[in-house]
Amino acid sequence: MKAEEKAAAAAAAAAAEARRREEEEAAAEARRRAAESIRIAEEEEASAAEVRKRAEEEATAAAEAKKRVEEEAAAAAKKAEEEASEEAKRAADRRQRQEQSEENRSEDVIQEQNRYVAIRENVEIEANKAREAAKQFEDEVFMAADVRYAASKGQNDLLAYYIAERPNWIHAKDRNGWHPLHEAARAGNLVGVELLVSAGCDLSSRTGRNGNGGTALWWAIQRYGENHDVVSLLRSHNALEAGPETAG
Repeated sequence: MKAEEKAAAAAAAAAAEARRREEEEAAAEARRRAAESIRIAEEEEASAAEVRKRAEEEATAAAEAKKRVEEEAAAAAKKAEEEASEEAKRAADRRQRQEQSEENRSEDVIQEQNRYVAIRENVEIEANKAREAAKQFEDEVFMAADVRYAASKGQNDLLAYYIAERPNWIHAKDRNGWHPLHEAARAGNLVGVELLVSAGCDLSSRTGRNGNGGTALWWAIQRYGENHDVVSLLRSHNALEAGPETAG
């Protein structure tokens, strides 16, 4: 019996030891799983913290970008407003200068027109005197060249006589294409110009053998400049200003 009791006791002890080892292994496995769960939880928490950190950084960056955009937009709007204001000021200055310029031009035009009228009135008086003086000539023998000569020399009483006797000769030209009007204009002979214009001479006629030279107004300007009375007189009659044509 004692041997059997010993064997039973030994078996019971072995079984208890086996259970103890199993329980220890189960406890160790539980601890291991718990530790793993803790590790995973900590990693997830760390990952979540990293995500939150990145999200906060991105939110901060987005806020800063928004602020920069708003500042840049405000600066651009301010600059555009300043530029628009400056452009409006420049436009107002241009309009003011233009209006002043137009006003000055209007005054200049009026003065020039008054000058034309005064010149025309004085010249017409002198032209009438020349026509009256022309009555002293009777049966004078003359040629077309004499008409040009009288125009060039300011012999306006003779010129008036020639025009009255031979009106068509106001268009007679020499071999170089010079008409009486060209001669009178080049000579600065205002009365001669007026006599010829009132007789119907061609204010667009040109010198030159082929009719490609200058007009009377052009020649007058070359000789005396823009401000001479003969130039003003021709302009008042709307004379053509054209210079010699050059060969193409």
